[in-house]
Amino acid sequence: MRSIWFIIALVPISARAESHFFTQLESFSYSEPVSINAALDQLQGDFTPGEEAFTHNEIALGFRRGPWSFSWLARYDYHLRFHSDTAELIYLEENRLPVQHNRTYQVDMKSNRLSAQGLRLAYAFEPAMDIQMELAVSYLRASQLIDGKISGAITTDDSGHYSGQAWVDYVYNRDLLLERPVNAATGQGLTLDLHADWQINPHWAVGITSQDLFNIIRWNNAPYTTAQVSSSVVTFDANGFIDTQPVLSGVEGYRSHSQHLPVRTTSWVNWQRSEQLQAGVELFSVGQLLFPRIKVQQHWSARHSLGASWDFKAQALGLSYHYQGLQLSFISDNINISDAHTLGLSLGWSIPLSGTSY
Repeated sequence: MRSIWFIIALVPISARAESHFFTQLESFSYSEPVSINAALDQLQGDFTPGEEAFTHNEIALGFRRGPWSFSWLARYDYHLRFHSDTAELIYLEENRLPVQHNRTYQVDMKSNRLSAQGLRLAYAFEPAMDIQMELAVSYLRASQLIDGKISGAITTDDSGHYSGQAWVDYVYNRDLLLERPVNAATGQGLTLDLHADWQINPHWAVGITSQDLFNIIRWNNAPYTTAQVSSSVVTFDANGFIDTQPVLSGVEGYRSHSQHLPVRTTSWVNWQRSEQLQAGVELFSVGQLLFPRIKVQQHWSARHSLGASWDFKAQALGLSYHYQGLQLSFISDNINISDAHTLGLSLGWSIPLSGTSY
């Protein structure tokens, strides 16, 4: 790490460095089995089989001078991967709905949650003509943690009972499974972001942005549970609803833990048809989940531009507006926001400081 900063320090800062204050808000949420609103409201809503749900929310306030920028940031991330049976079982329990008899439900879920604040230092440079890059390193101090998995199976019969077992291994700052009282844990770590774009010729450009390309959050004395959960004493009530009384046997304690977040990457190819019209394709990914998109942007003047995009994975429409230092974009798969399974908002504002050029 020291060698990286030494190399960057050797690169001279532009003799005429412009200064800006900036703020950036980013939020993107995606939920396959239920709407985002339902996911926040005890799963009250329609259910669709699915295996992924995640959210990334971040706000940054900073100062940029020439190629350097320094900012404070706060972020909240939650990433869930699960078997569709698991999502269905949780949905039925939360809504007090009867399960299907004579069926085996797979119970598999991986959870990764982080809430943190920190500082980010970024440096922009041009390694070659028409190629621009930016490297950003963030120091995070985290306060909320869930990282682990549960795996197993539950089988129902035709007499109103079910049996099964699952293995649980997860660390946390709050025990959501058995509500075990624990001491608060804090973590700290680093993330690395990389941006690069290449103006191939006046008509074509390509680029990529990778966020959390490298990341590690180190937790000391984090509460954890490693155990076997048995549902042999769990039955249905008189209405056929799930009546959960799980029995757990295993180990609870505190341990050191290294948390890793999924990498978020956006790559694109743009075609400049004219000075006013630009079109392109884009691929956004979170871990192994891919969101292919097409987009178009119309420049009405040197200051104003409007854009639109279509996400094939999420079946979502995106709209954007740029005016000088203001950038605003929004994406959703439903006009009724409360029914949306995909919801994204990005707001950026850059304020130049007059009289700061040298």
